[in-house]
Amino acid sequence: MCGKCTCLISKIFFDYKLGNTNLIINIFIKEAFMKKKEMKTKVMAVAMSTVMVASICPAIPAVAATSSTDIAKIQDGTYTGTAKCIPDEYEEFDPYDLTVKVTVANGTITSISDISGNGGSDNEKYISNAANGTKKSTGVVAQILSKNSTDAIDAVSRATCSSTAIWQAVDDALSKAPKKETVNTTELQNVISKAEALKEGDYTADTWKALQEKLTTAKKALTATSQTDVDSARKELETAISNLKPAVKETKYLVMNVPYNQFYKAYNLTDKAVWEVESGVDAVSTATTNKFKGTTGLAKGTYNNGKYIMGVTIPVEVSAEDYAKLNTNLTANDDYYFTTLDKAPEAYSKLTVKEDGTYSFSKMSDATVTNKYLSIPADELELNGGYGDYQITVDGLGTKTGLKVGENETKEYTLYGAILNTTSGKSYGMTSLENLWVGTKTPNVEIAWSIKEGQGLKRAHGQGDAFYQFADMNGAALNSVTLITDLGVINVPCNVTLDKYYDGDLSGLKYSLENDSEELKISGIPEDLKDVTVSVSGGLADKASVKDGKVTLTKAPTAGTQYTITISSSNYPDITRKTSTPITDKQKDKLQKLIEKAEETTGYSENADLKEHVKEAQDMIANKEALSADAAELINELEEKIKATYPTAEATATLKGSELEVALNGVELKDLENPTYKLTYRAGRREDTLTSGDLKDLKVALDKEPTVGTNYTLTITSDNYQDIKTSVVAEEAVTDEYKYVYAGLSWAEYWAAEGVQAAGDSSASSELDTKGESDKGAFDVVTRPTVNHGLHRGSYQCAATIEAENGKSYEVSYWTALDKAVLTNGKTITFNRGTITEEDGTTTQLVKYDVTGLKYVPVKVVTEDYEAFCKAYKVVENGGELAGGYAENKLQSYSGLKAKVTADTNGLKTATRNADGTFSFSAKEAGTGSGIEGQELKTAPSAEEAGLRVKEAKGSYGEFLRVDLTGNYGDLGANMQSVKWTYYGDDSTYTNAKAAYGTKFAADNWMHKSMGIQLGLTKSLRCTLPEGTDGTGYWTITISALGYKDVTYNFQAKDENIVKDAKEEISTTNLEAAIKKAESLTESDYTADSWAAMQTELQEAKDEIKTPHTQATVDEATSHLNAAIDALVKAEKKETYVLMNIPYAAFYKSETTNNDVDVDVFTSATKNKTRTTGLAGGSYHENADGSQIDGIRFAVKVDPSVDLTKYKEVKDTDKVDITVTNRGQTSTTTLEGKDTLFENETYAYYPLTEAPANYKEVSMDKDGKLVFSEVKGQKAEALTGVTAELLTQSSYGDYQLNLDGLPEDKITSSNVNAVVVKTTDGTAYGMRHLENIWRGNELAWSTGYTESVHGCPTSSAHYASMMGKTIDSIEYYTTNGLYTIDVNDLYVPVKFAKTEDAVKVVDADISAGKTTIELNLRDDFDPEYTVEGLNVKVEGNVLTFKAESSINPGKYTLTVKDKNGKYADLKTTFILSTTDMPATYDADNKKLTVAENSNEEAFNTYIGNITSVNVNGTDYAASGRGSVKIIDKDGTLVTDAAPFKDAAAGTEFQITVTSTGYTTPLTFTYKVPGKTPAPSEDTTKQVSTDALEKAMKAAGALNESDYTADSWKALQSALAEADTALKEKKNQDTVDKATEQLNKAISALVKKDAGQKADGTNGATGTTGTNGTSGKSGKTGSTSNTKSGKAAKTGDPSGMFAWLGLAVTSLGAGIGGFSLKRKKREDEE
Repeated sequence: MCGKCTCLISKIFFDYKLGNTNLIINIFIKEAFMKKKEMKTKVMAVAMSTVMVASICPAIPAVAATSSTDIAKIQDGTYTGTAKCIPDEYEEFDPYDLTVKVTVANGTITSISDISGNGGSDNEKYISNAANGTKKSTGVVAQILSKNSTDAIDAVSRATCSSTAIWQAVDDALSKAPKKETVNTTELQNVISKAEALKEGDYTADTWKALQEKLTTAKKALTATSQTDVDSARKELETAISNLKPAVKETKYLVMNVPYNQFYKAYNLTDKAVWEVESGVDAVSTATTNKFKGTTGLAKGTYNNGKYIMGVTIPVEVSAEDYAKLNTNLTANDDYYFTTLDKAPEAYSKLTVKEDGTYSFSKMSDATVTNKYLSIPADELELNGGYGDYQITVDGLGTKTGLKVGENETKEYTLYGAILNTTSGKSYGMTSLENLWVGTKTPNVEIAWSIKEGQGLKRAHGQGDAFYQFADMNGAALNSVTLITDLGVINVPCNVTLDKYYDGDLSGLKYSLENDSEELKISGIPEDLKDVTVSVSGGLADKASVKDGKVTLTKAPTAGTQYTITISSSNYPDITRKTSTPITDKQKDKLQKLIEKAEETTGYSENADLKEHVKEAQDMIANKEALSADAAELINELEEKIKATYPTAEATATLKGSELEVALNGVELKDLENPTYKLTYRAGRREDTLTSGDLKDLKVALDKEPTVGTNYTLTITSDNYQDIKTSVVAEEAVTDEYKYVYAGLSWAEYWAAEGVQAAGDSSASSELDTKGESDKGAFDVVTRPTVNHGLHRGSYQCAATIEAENGKSYEVSYWTALDKAVLTNGKTITFNRGTITEEDGTTTQLVKYDVTGLKYVPVKVVTEDYEAFCKAYKVVENGGELAGGYAENKLQSYSGLKAKVTADTNGLKTATRNADGTFSFSAKEAGTGSGIEGQELKTAPSAEEAGLRVKEAKGSYGEFLRVDLTGNYGDLGANMQSVKWTYYGDDSTYTNAKAAYGTKFAADNWMHKSMGIQLGLTKSLRCTLPEGTDGTGYWTITISALGYKDVTYNFQAKDENIVKDAKEEISTTNLEAAIKKAESLTESDYTADSWAAMQTELQEAKDEIKTPHTQATVDEATSHLNAAIDALVKAEKKETYVLMNIPYAAFYKSETTNNDVDVDVFTSATKNKTRTTGLAGGSYHENADGSQIDGIRFAVKVDPSVDLTKYKEVKDTDKVDITVTNRGQTSTTTLEGKDTLFENETYAYYPLTEAPANYKEVSMDKDGKLVFSEVKGQKAEALTGVTAELLTQSSYGDYQLNLDGLPEDKITSSNVNAVVVKTTDGTAYGMRHLENIWRGNELAWSTGYTESVHGCPTSSAHYASMMGKTIDSIEYYTTNGLYTIDVNDLYVPVKFAKTEDAVKVVDADISAGKTTIELNLRDDFDPEYTVEGLNVKVEGNVLTFKAESSINPGKYTLTVKDKNGKYADLKTTFILSTTDMPATYDADNKKLTVAENSNEEAFNTYIGNITSVNVNGTDYAASGRGSVKIIDKDGTLVTDAAPFKDAAAGTEFQITVTSTGYTTPLTFTYKVPGKTPAPSEDTTKQVSTDALEKAMKAAGALNESDYTADSWKALQSALAEADTALKEKKNQDTVDKATEQLNKAISALVKKDAGQKADGTNGATGTTGTNGTSGKSGKTGSTSNTKSGKAAKTGDPSGMFAWLGLAVTSLGAGIGGFSLKRKKREDEE
């Protein structure tokens, strides 16, 4: 090739690199047509080659030489640069210098100006075009400013040399400009990040503000140009951080109950002595609950529920924020109950409330006290103790002396827990009583624990649950013990190696004792034990040898005693076992008698616990292998259980000196059969007896002196009552001279010394008064045949007794309502028109009502007589409660008053013991004390204030003179005790009294609720007027009242006030009319209280009309009855029924007996089924998103106390549209009226016009909450023919109950409101829709091991207690009514872990014959292993398997069954596999066939195990929902399956088959049959649509609202054409054209707001198109905007030279080709 051609090629590629593709054409024209002929041929060859290369090479834009100038580092300023503008060989101008000025500010080129050259003027046009651009090209200046760089600058067409000179001049200016200082901001940025990570709330406001100021400055310094400024900002920010002061956060310190599992969680223990005891509770159990009751002593620092030690009560710190989240509605025995502390404790755990509301606790803080005084001596290790297999002692601490912290200093402490740390890195947590015993007598702590290989101790010395057994501790070495105390965490180093217990096989060890035999039979002692001897506790044998399987005993064992057999050897610690002799006939007889006695107890049929013990006793009698120790234990338990059915009573006691005084409550001593007493006290771990004996008297002189201040337990045992226990603290002997108390005195005793007529006389009179009542005696008992008409008001201050037909006497303390009284023994009775009903429902009839005297008379008694006094009188000691009556109008009840009788109490009487042992009483003394704690002595109202009125003579109640107080009388009336009348005759000076009279309540004195205090005098033995007087004249009445000063009123009685003895005509007309009117009324029209009051008056009226006494008594009865009729209150008769949305918890509260765990809402993940009426009918949900079901729709009867206006009323016009998608089908249901309750608020309701067949009653409790009764109304219909099946393996929970035979016309999936499952112990469980109730006839529930079903979380707490119980009935609540189903008893087997946690089997190869099994079963789980199709055996952790014939590969299910039947079956799957491949693909027949060296059976197994088929990278499931059948059951390939549909002939598919149990994959190719179509004439290659699809995707991402209408319309047109081209794929040209047009349309989009095109260029001068359109040609291509060339990019020199080589080669070929053609044409010519 000539040099000219070489130059030409160089020029072409130079211009191509610059993007000057138009120049290439000019060159060719110029060279081809202006040169000589022979050159034309060469030029054309070159052109063809060059075009070929250009068509292959990517477009290469003009790229400036790489600039090394970093503009960001240039200092601000304007700089001048110069470059030489040199013409190339195709340009004809003289070189010249071009100068520019470049301005830089803040790292940016802001302007390029003063561009000029020193050449000819004809250069100015080129310089201008190069700088400013042309219509087709952007100027160099604009490009440099836009890019802030001279990299990749496109030359301006026809001004290429000037373009080059300009950017070179700019580079020159920049290279000469001074550079900024290099600034490193890395350290500053790190400090800024540190500051930004801090939290404002952790620091004080002023230091935080200072930090923020420095942080703002530091961020600004990131762009500083001076390293000094950056470093200064960094240092100032670091100083601000260091100056931050922690905020004094508002924290709370509490003492909180923390469950053991949460307490120990922070310590990451290997094991801890807590376990699940019930309903998911981790706790510690003990049968001797008295050990842990209270907060001091043995269980100090723990809390319990009476049965279990639940955890520890520890000090915690909590933030104010988290404190507000704590649950405050807890009781002292609840988890997380807390009390607040006034100051920070010495050590504490930090409490955090997590986002889900649960609590987490940190470790207790470390102790500051020394541990140097604490030690754990290795030689004090005990083995086989009574409290564990191992026991160690921590010396140096104990409750006796506290923790030793100095040579002569101790500190009180509380021990919460201890952790044993071993040299292997494992740690073990200990718990109170179970493991930890804090010495109360010695300064140490004992720690004992059991292990798996140990003796298997039980709590309470052989009773109760087994001790917790630690794993992995046999033979371990302890290196420290961590004590967790209220002083902090204390670590005690130690070096104690635990002797290793025998861990071999002891299953063959057999031993037995016989009654009356002096031999122990023993066999199966392991042969590897050396120097074996045997000991038997109780002195039966000591280190005896075994001969012929026997050990000779020193004596015969005692029946009922449990003995410990100890097998000793020289190479292992002792092996201990416990046993006893066989059960004796005497024990069997005793058990039988107890069985009979138990069956006769009250309520036996309902006493499940007692029945269970009876069944155990029956089984033991029948069990030939029963042991006498077990029998003795059962006898004790059965006696206790029987005794538990006996009535209970309570007692209090005082222990003063050696005098024990007992007060029984609820029973008298004479009622106890063979009573005995015992006084005991704690002495370390044991309970010692101080004294005991027969309880013949309630005051016992002890034979031993108790220790003052010691707390004793008094136990009173009898044959007919439960043991009565009370606690009493020993006091000093009594030395006080007097005791001051309130005492109940009879009328005669009270008035005996008060200077009244017949004082002390209790004589009665058979004469009746004008009222017909026996009130003419002296101070005898006031007797009435009824308690009607206000006799209850006497209970304010009077003692009363009701005598009944059943022979009982009911001593009334006070009445709380018209029909209810509290007795002096604390029990209550109800009273209705003579019928008495006791608490247990027993009824009897009243015989008479006696008012015996006053109940609260202040008395002082000589101390030595006090015991005898208490036996004779009812006494209220100081501090005791005073209570009386119930409020009626002005009369106000009182309760809760505390007695405080002193020597200064007003009305105090002195009790004197007479020679015969009786007591007499002095006159009452005036005093200034009220006798009531915290209350001053009150002053009674004056006569005027009291409204004193002398009544006109009538004698309505048999009196001859009456005075009423009708003013301010309420409080005085309620406290009035006695009234003394003094008669002065005609002495108006009230100086010389003629007589004084005492009175009695009911006979003389009365308090009326609205008519005042009514005081009368009756002519009787206690009131006879002096001779010659008729009662007229001057009188005083003196009223004594509880807590009041005595008050005396003066008045004059005139003749009209005195009732005369005379016969009178009595008219009953008005009374008859009143009675007739009362009887015509209807009870249901009035309120219960007002009706009862009217009935009382009506009965009084009827009694009076039978035997009218006087006109006054008749008129009084008429007046009272009419007043009662007028006082009747109309009842709201209308009963309101509604259909209401009731939360599950509220609905089931009254339905689920014996189950206090609330029923939770159902939370759904699918959110469609919850809103489908056909699946969740009878339920309701609040949230329209279907996230949960909240409860039940059910009919409700509304109590008047409920204000329905607070809740949403659903109307007939209401509508709700519910759209759901189930199984891919979307449907919309419109609910109207009451049906809209389905998706509505809680307690929303729909009024019902008729009473429903079944309903709940709703009322309002005292807290304003709605409370629902049990379902009432129509009785449940019993369904027969229904069978029940209980499954323990279910996809819907831990258990599933299937009911077969439910009548579809009664129970459907859409009409079930609720379901209750009941167990034989009376416990009921409420079921919820979808989670528990499915399609009506399937019930499923979780007890804690299935946590979610189909993505929905399960709720298990309510159902957990069902495990181990027996289901006997199910009750359905439906819209059709109630139905009950009695099923055959279904035992609910116990689950204790998730299957995967209890049993795992490792997959294995068939040839192995065995695999690994992991088991974690309960100790009492007796396993039986089965696998269908296999014979399996489990030994240790190895499962061996074999079969009768061959074993097929596949998935197998192992079932682990509990032989005892207590636990549910455990099922887990594993795969047995093979590398064999029994199938091969037959392409001709398109099917899988039996492979060579295989057989039909193996092939069929393989086909049956296929789980999925992969076609061209897509998996298709072989079975289940969404499966696609690719391989038929005979192996045939289903060629019309989805993957192959519409496939063109000749299409190939790669197919891989996966089959369970076959590890070798089967892969083959399926080719669609038929002739492969030939390519079309107009295409020789596959059409590529990648670029088109990319452009369409970009267009689809745009928003119409962003662009002008015209430009958007043009885009849509281009997009439509592109869519057509994509679908048709006619040829590549069509697709490319559509792509180009679409990219242009995108580029041409104009923004609405600023006239900007979609590519960001100015709408008038845009030069760059989508996908890298060149700035000059506008053609689609790839661009690179960098000139660095660091990666292989379009336009790289390396690529350029490669293409150049190809071009040169092609050029040679081209020249040759053209030469041949030219030669041929010349020859032809």
